[in-house]
Amino acid sequence: MLNIYALTQEARNRTTGAFFDTKQFPEKIDILTGTSKKLDPYDFVYESEHLINLLAKEMRKRNLKFNAHPLFQNFQVLCSLLKKKYDIGVLNFNYDDIFEEGFSFTLNTGFNQNGTFEPMRIVKGGWNFLYYAHGSLHFDIDLYDNVDEYHYEKDLGKLIIKSPIIPTSAKTIEGFPILHTPIIVGYGKAYQTQRNPYSLYVNDFAKKIFEADKILFIGYGFNDIYINNMISLSMNFNRKRKVVVVDYAAPDEPKDCIHIGHYENLYRTIPFDAMDFRPTDVHAIDFDRSNKADRPLSVSFRGFDYFINNPEKLLNELK
Repeated sequence: MLNIYALTQEARNRTTGAFFDTKQFPEKIDILTGTSKKLDPYDFVYESEHLINLLAKEMRKRNLKFNAHPLFQNFQVLCSLLKKKYDIGVLNFNYDDIFEEGFSFTLNTGFNQNGTFEPMRIVKGGWNFLYYAHGSLHFDIDLYDNVDEYHYEKDLGKLIIKSPIIPTSAKTIEGFPILHTPIIVGYGKAYQTQRNPYSLYVNDFAKKIFEADKILFIGYGFNDIYINNMISLSMNFNRKRKVVVVDYAAPDEPKDCIHIGHYENLYRTIPFDAMDFRPTDVHAIDFDRSNKADRPLSVSFRGFDYFINNPEKLLNELK
């Protein structure tokens, strides 16, 4: 939205007027003063912030129903089996708390029991962690001297009824507006993730990915380049560790997903040769596997629900 505003301002200055013409934004009534004013870029920022907070509120309501889902108990069983066998590290790109629920809130998020973020819990925390790369429905934001301070609220019901934070004009050092939202959606991701807890999450993940002896991807689209780069770099030092990718392909999708470049971003992240995989119907098998022992990569298009109901198949593939 800020880009649209800047573009129209530029067009009015005639630097791009030879290519297109634009209309001016309408005026609005300021709810605090009751006076009329022209829209400026911060109006769009505040509107985005308001809409994202409404989205988070609705998602919180739906999140409360997760543990009533028929698959939830089986999911908890899978989490329990994984934790008995491995030290766990989860980098979650979703906003829900299904993994926290699945592991019975035993994973370290960097927040103490009072909901205060303690950086040393990340720095010295070791394994058995859960990091939210793009925010959490449990995150709450307060402002102190125009600086965000995140808190963790376990009771989502309290956040659903809480009044939204009043927008401010806080900016990054580069001058970009800061959205005061519990989740990161689109706008300014590169700037928003520089705040804590996100910056510490990502920095610690960059170290942990080198330590991991097995990597499990669940529904990850490999679209976050900065995360892909960390993983790719770590693979150059330890390419023999097992990598398992769980995705979903609808029945009407091509049978041979790997060979049609279904995982172009996977290829850029995890070095493999398409010829490592046998041409096969991926809908008819649990895993399509690399033929080469030095590149133990397994890819499944069964969907995660399938492995929630068949946990032993996922555990066997991780061996």
